[in-house]
Amino acid sequence: IVVDYYLPGQDGLELLGQLKARHVSLPAILITSNPAENVRRRASSAGVAIIEKPLLSNALSDAVRDSLARGT
Repeated sequence: IVVDYYLPGQDGLELLGQLKARHVSLPAILITSNPAENVRRRASSAGVAIIEKPLLSNALSDAVRDSLARGT
């Protein structure tokens, strides 16, 4: 799952938490333009990779490959 941090009514980490509560277990990547330290900590503890905007040419494909390899 690739999700932006800023979503209407909630953030991407909250959405991923809701999916996990429903036993949806997929690798996750969070995209954000300003990853504050608390967002980094929350993502790390949830096993979610972070990519900063603007995306570099291969950043997304590299992150997807790494997440699939980790299985998180």
